[in-house]
Amino acid sequence: MSQLNIYFIIISIILNAILLMVLFGIIPFFLYLSLLINIGLIWFSKKVLNRTQESLEDLEIIFNTTYDLQIHLQSIYQLETFYGDETLRGLIQHILEANEEIEEIKEKYSTEEEQYDVSLEEENPEEAGFDDLTDQKET
Repeated sequence: MSQLNIYFIIISIILNAILLMVLFGIIPFFLYLSLLINIGLIWFSKKVLNRTQESLEDLEIIFNTTYDLQIHLQSIYQLETFYGDETLRGLIQHILEANEEIEEIKEKYSTEEEQYDVSLEEENPEEAGFDDLTDQKET
C-alpha cells in the first residue's frame, strides 16, 4: 500500500470513531475500538505465524543441506583410499553432532505432526547407512 492510502485509512478510522461517539455515545465507541483492536491483533498473529513458518522452512533447508553433506562425506570415508582417515572421521562426527543440534532446534519449534514424522525416521537408522559410524561413535 502506498503511504497516502495508509494516511487515508488512519484518518477515516479516527473520524468514524469521533462520529460514533458524538452520535451514539461512549458505549458504541468502545465497541468500535474493541473491534479495531481485535482486528489488529488477528492481523499481527497471522503475520507472526507466517514468519514462524518461514523460519521452520529455512531450518528444514539447513538440516537437509547438512544431511546431504553428511551422506557425501560418509561415501568418501567408505572409499578405499580414505578409509580410516581420522580427519574425515572427525569431520563426519562433527556433522553428526551439528545435525543432532539442528534436529533438536527443529523439534523445539515444529508442530506435533512434524515431530511424529521425525521419530519415524529415527526408528530406522539402518536405512540411512550409518551403522558403522554410530558403532564408531559409541567406542
